[in-house]
Amino acid sequence: MLLLVLVAPCSFDITLPNCYSVGGFLFVFGSALLVSATVGPLPKTLSDVATVSFLRSLLGKGWSLFWGSLAFLVGSCIFTHDSFNSSPKNAIVGYAFFVIGRLYFLWGSSTEEVDLLLRTKERRRLRSLSIDD
Repeated sequence: MLLLVLVAPCSFDITLPNCYSVGGFLFVFGSALLVSATVGPLPKTLSDVATVSFLRSLLGKGWSLFWGSLAFLVGSCIFTHDSFNSSPKNAIVGYAFFVIGRLYFLWGSSTEEVDLLLRTKERRRLRSLSIDD
C-alpha cells in the first residue's frame, strides 16, 4: 500500500494496469527480501571456497531455497516488465520461472521423513506393499 502512495501521489486514478504495475513492484520487493533470507550455507574458511563447486551448490538441498527464491525474483521482474509492456511471451516466461522456483522450494522442503511428493515414510511403505501384492 505504501508503494501505491509513493507511485501515484498526484493521481488517484486506480485502474487495473496501475494496480498490476504496483503489484509487480511489490512482488519484486518481496522476492528480493526472500532471496536475501534464503542464502544457503556459506564456506567457513577460504580453503573451503575452492572445494565448493557451482554445480553441486545448484543441485544441493542447502541452496535449493535460494535458487527457488532467485527464480521467483526473475519471474517477478518479468511480470513487472509485462505490466508496462504487455506480451503473452512475458507471462509464459514469468510463469516458467515461477514453476522452476516452486520445484526448488519443494526439493528444499523435503526431508528424510517427507519426500518430494509430501508422502511420509509410512505412506511410502504402505504403497510399496500394495504394489508388491
